[in-house]
Amino acid sequence: MSVTYNFSGKRVLVTGGAKASVIALDLDKDALADLKSTHPSVTTIHADLSDWEKSREAVLALPTGPIHHLVNNAGISEVVEFSKITPKNVDTIFGINYKALINMGQVMAKTLEQGGVTTGGTIVNVSSILDSRVVPGAALYCSTKAAVTMLTKAMAVELAPLKIRVNAVRPTLMATDILPLDNEYRLQVRDGLVNFCMERQLSKRLLTVEETADAILFLSSDAAEMVNGSDILVDGGVYTV
Repeated sequence: MSVTYNFSGKRVLVTGGAKASVIALDLDKDALADLKSTHPSVTTIHADLSDWEKSREAVLALPTGPIHHLVNNAGISEVVEFSKITPKNVDTIFGINYKALINMGQVMAKTLEQGGVTTGGTIVNVSSILDSRVVPGAALYCSTKAAVTMLTKAMAVELAPLKIRVNAVRPTLMATDILPLDNEYRLQVRDGLVNFCMERQLSKRLLTVEETADAILFLSSDAAEMVNGSDILVDGGVYTV
């Protein structure tokens, strides 16, 4: 059974994204161009989320009006042994995976206030099942996702007066290119992560991006009006075993 959610007349900002009016913000120019060619109605923004001021200015400069729905989807991994973690590693991953969520959340709320929107909006942060599980080599990634899950609850509390609901999805391993595989150690980490998930997933297959998107659509829709400050597992049963 297919489910249809109504986002007509609403504007949606998706970071890392490549009848709603959708705004996709990404650092990857080629991916944005491909998205624009297949979905001409999408507004694309080329910006580096690690740059607080420039990414903020890029969104606020749009003549499109208030942003009703925000999906904080952008994320990176820093695969490195704990003993070899550097300040640059920490700053890089927390800049994208954590600080950018705060920045874009503030921007979204500001556009609603400036636009006189009194009906509120939604924010969905993409966390991970690794917010409370550890895979060797992924200490930084796991830490950022733990921070995202707790940040989601804090945002829900503080943005409630503006009627902005904030939730998170915590997906299991998906077939994406977030994990660089350019050396033997990173390949070992990838294999360890796959084994960890596949041994526990009741469905015994990788999660698809579309399945994660379905959960995000639900949380962004009026069907989830009483879901706020929650983190939803999309894990194929990993946490049941």
